Amino acid sequence: MTAEKSVVKAYLEAVFGTGDEVLLRDLVASDAVIRVPYGVLNGPEGVATYVSKWRTAFPPFNVVVHDVVAEENMVAVRWRTAGFHEGEFLGIAPTGQHIRIEVMGFFLVQNGQITEGWVIDDHFSLRCQLLGE
Repeated sequence: MTAEKSVVKAYLEAVFGTGDEVLLRDLVASDAVIRVPYGVLNGPEGVATYVSKWRTAFPPFNVVVHDVVAEENMVAVRWRTAGFHEGEFLGIAPTGQHIRIEVMGFFLVQNGQITEGWVIDDHFSLRCQLLGE
């Protein structure tokens, strides 16, 4: 596995999967910009806030990486997240529902850190699961 792939895989599995903020600061550049469906995350602080929201809303927050492909310093990845809706999310009160959501992203890795990211999740599926539709 290339170093760039390892950075992104650790970002997803360790940072999102366990909430490891020390590793987060090692893997995300201070001036990183990561675009997600719910806004723009700036640097490790923005990512830490985002991670905390997901981990609080959907414990135990689980991340499974399916595919990681890289060309030079651009990494494409597909993963799944899952958990139980135990905290408010998107203005929806906790339902206790088990949710699973498929996600894809591209990450630019420079000097061993993520500097840019573009993430897309199955937002429609998530809302349907949260609303029991």
